[in-house]
Amino acid sequence: MVSSGIDDAAGARIVPADAISDNEMGLDIGPQTVARYAEIIRSAKTILWNGPMGVFEKDAFAAGTISIAKAVAYSEAISIVGGGESAAAIAKAELEKMITHVSTGGGASLALLSGHVLPGVAALNDKLKTRTPVIAGNWKMHNTWSEARALARAIRKGVGDTARVEVVIAPPFTALPVAAEEINGSGVTLAAQNVHWEDKGAFTGEISTAMLKDAGCGMVILGHSERRQYFGETDELVNRKARAVLRAGLQPIICIGETLSERESGKHEETVSKQLAGGLDGLTDEDLLRIIFAYEPVWAIGTGRTASPETAQEMHGFIRGWLFDKFGKNAGAVRILYGGSVKPDNIDALMRQPDIDGALVGGACLEAESFLRIIRFQL
Repeated sequence: MVSSGIDDAAGARIVPADAISDNEMGLDIGPQTVARYAEIIRSAKTILWNGPMGVFEKDAFAAGTISIAKAVAYSEAISIVGGGESAAAIAKAELEKMITHVSTGGGASLALLSGHVLPGVAALNDKLKTRTPVIAGNWKMHNTWSEARALARAIRKGVGDTARVEVVIAPPFTALPVAAEEINGSGVTLAAQNVHWEDKGAFTGEISTAMLKDAGCGMVILGHSERRQYFGETDELVNRKARAVLRAGLQPIICIGETLSERESGKHEETVSKQLAGGLDGLTDEDLLRIIFAYEPVWAIGTGRTASPETAQEMHGFIRGWLFDKFGKNAGAVRILYGGSVKPDNIDALMRQPDIDGALVGGACLEAESFLRIIRFQL
């Protein structure tokens, strides 16, 4: 489709490519070209699209680009759209959710595909080489036996190959046995939501590490903000529990994070430093390598509010820096998860941050489909 200019919609006409006059410019592809592209797209297995077909910003010259966008979106191929203008075209057609991956990095995408090293991608690859991501679902006080069995089964079936990600589920105590049955033989790890620091004794209502191991657990969540807020759990208790968990050969997930008032008063780093110092008191460099941390801004848990990826990264970087100062180089291998209203629509951006190594997921882990999407995050 040609015209004398992008503002001359009335003069637009369809001509063969070799029939464009000197005073005209090509502003869109015509219907025959659309048909040829669509035929090729229908049989494609992978599609990489970089660059719109015309001046789609003008409605008069948008038909070709929108037609190709629809052909790509409705194909069965893996679709990758790169470049700011191509991403904008997909957005204009309201087809973002039907594309496998959309990136505004057009030239960068082509450079990467041609074999060039991009510093940001290299940093993420280095992170994945040294720290396998962890996606952990904290079921909290949800799910009876039958509900737990159904959810664990759906997750096990949907996970498939978990080599790229370590998947963890933490059902309530009563559901641990049935969840263990369902994930047996898979790559999914069973975790508990709490534990007592003593091996046995007169502690009514409590659970020991031996009981958790007998139930099939490999990890234990410690110091969750809800435990701190509603049950008075202190840094000292977290430390005693961490020692017990490590002594039993289990892996602790230690939760840390500030309240809204602490964030707004500028005391968030002070709060997290205190939690780290108290929770890790007396532990060694070797112990550190067996611990997973979860930064959970209390003001974002269950509220629908989420720290921006940049804010989360800032705190994750601070935590890793604190660990470097205390324990040295082993801090580089420690995994730090983000936990604060993690959902399918924010996990990708969070996981692109260099110091975010996974997620501790709350409400979004109670539906298999949403939890599996989080597990399948895209960098």
